Amino acid sequence: VQGKDGEFQIVYGRRRLAAAKQLGIGFKAAVRELTDEQAVIFQGEENTAREDLSYIEKCAFALAQQEAGYKRDTICASLSTGKSHVSEMIKIASSVDKEILQSIGKAPGIGRGRWQEFSNRYSVDGSLAKAFDLTHKNKFREATSDDRFIMLLETLPSDTNAIKGPAAPAKPSKPMIAMKSWAAPDKTVSVSLKDNGKTTMIAVGEAEGSRFAAFIAGQLDDLFEAFRKSTTKQGV
Repeated sequence: VQGKDGEFQIVYGRRRLAAAKQLGIGFKAAVRELTDEQAVIFQGEENTAREDLSYIEKCAFALAQQEAGYKRDTICASLSTGKSHVSEMIKIASSVDKEILQSIGKAPGIGRGRWQEFSNRYSVDGSLAKAFDLTHKNKFREATSDDRFIMLLETLPSDTNAIKGPAAPAKPSKPMIAMKSWAAPDKTVSVSLKDNGKTTMIAVGEAEGSRFAAFIAGQLDDLFEAFRKSTTKQGV
């Protein structure tokens, strides 16, 4: 992307450029004329293709694009997901102070559900002070990114609007019955489906199971839309 005075803007590849400069070697670059919207879409596609990009990093990317003035359609295209998912990601990233997010780090093992819970707890009065207090302790600083997230989550108060009074006795749940199972041809992913008539549970396992489950979680909006279209066609 051409910038001011004949300079060029890097869309992606900054780390590769820095490494090349350090090594003192030349390299080839692809030069294209792009609008700002096209550039941010390319950046998003490059980022989401990285294996080490965590869920909260995607949330932060979506928020940064919104703050830069990009339209929601452009942000959706850059992250290859739907508007409702992008709205949720922006809500999570904007609900937590940037200093707290930076102190946690990328938290590669923490997915959508637990970040939603973190966002909800963080909105409770008194959470900010508790969070900042913990981030200054050595045990927090020395922990891994995932463990820092868990430490903060356990420190934050739960929703103050929770129902008060003694909890109703839990009814015994029916046993889960296996309904269907599937495995990838290379055996790196397995999926099993269980149901007890009230709840359906999907379990993903094997070597690539965790990454495959995270991939599915990132596609839930699109999968649900496809499901709705299929049921409409079938007249369900």
